[in-house]
Amino acid sequence: MRNKLNPGQDFEPVNPLKPYLGYHLRRISAASMASLSFSLSELGIRPSEATVVLFVEAAPGVRQSLIGKYLGIRRANMAPLIAGLESKGLCRKKALDGRSSGIQLTPSGIRCAEIIKQKIQENEQRSFGQLSAKEYKVLLKLVSSINLDMISL
Repeated sequence: MRNKLNPGQDFEPVNPLKPYLGYHLRRISAASMASLSFSLSELGIRPSEATVVLFVEAAPGVRQSLIGKYLGIRRANMAPLIAGLESKGLCRKKALDGRSSGIQLTPSGIRCAEIIKQKIQENEQRSFGQLSAKEYKVLLKLVSSINLDMISL
């Protein structure tokens, strides 16, 4: 590559961030999430909505505060997120007791959850298909073991 400051000198650019795992994880995450967002746009939903749908599928009747806690979604963002899923006909609130309600999927939400899982699998293949099954499992285990509470502000 030609050096623009000194045209007669060739140089090889150096990425000063190359030795940092966080840098690589951020780039991988950004690329994978962009791909997933594009794929989910066919359903008219965003990745954050898709994760909530899958969480509710796994725990029907769950309180929205618990969803937010486990998925790292701020309380102020949960109400509009659930309202949006309700307006799309994917979930509904069901009274649990006098003060709280749980979230459950509608039949459309259940069908949507199946499509979401398929799209996520396809995205995992696009994003990580060059890894062997063993490498994928090892990487998943390693990154899953990082305690995010230790690095949150």
